[in-house]
Amino acid sequence: MRIKPSLALFVLTSISIAALAQSPGDDDQARRRSVELQIEEWKRQVARNPQDYKVLAAIATAYGSLGRYSESIELYKEAIAIRPAFPEAHLGLAITYGFLGKQAEKITECKTAIRLRPKYGEAHASLGMSYGRVGRYPEAIRELKTALELDLTAAQQADAHFALGLAYAFSGQFPAALTEQDALGRLDPRRAADLKQMIARVLAVAVGAENRPSRQ
Repeated sequence: MRIKPSLALFVLTSISIAALAQSPGDDDQARRRSVELQIEEWKRQVARNPQDYKVLAAIATAYGSLGRYSESIELYKEAIAIRPAFPEAHLGLAITYGFLGKQAEKITECKTAIRLRPKYGEAHASLGMSYGRVGRYPEAIRELKTALELDLTAAQQADAHFALGLAYAFSGQFPAALTEQDALGRLDPRRAADLKQMIARVLAVAVGAENRPSRQ
């Protein structure tokens, strides 16, 4: 039983809105000011050495953390123009595209990062998550499983197990989804509980769709 992408998007959107409603307010002014001061310092470094692609990428990442995505994209592209074989910049650009909902562009940049560094676990994970977002669940499962075989931090592993559990659920592979929930529970019990809830919601949608009388 495979869940339609439209149903998957409905479930993800409703949960994302609920999470947003519970997020803290604008109480991070001190952090933002610290990041802005660091950006100014890095800009002075770039003024002295405009070819410093690593600092350009660092500024791009900082802008992304402030939600200034257009500036982030512009600077990642500048860094890549100087150093095309820069997988970290391609991945950073991919993630920024993801924040803007530009999944096709994100997929392209993730693939470039992987081409440059085939065993780039974070890039495989990001690509898998993007495939899941657009309903390409077999590809999402493949990339996320690959990512979990590579070098990821504990937080990145948790993200990958979470996304893999959802991809399995949306594919109708509920036993495999629960296996990912168990794996996530060893890393982050709170998120495992969230995943369990989401799997149950996907299952309920699937069962409801199956039991709905067909129109004659």
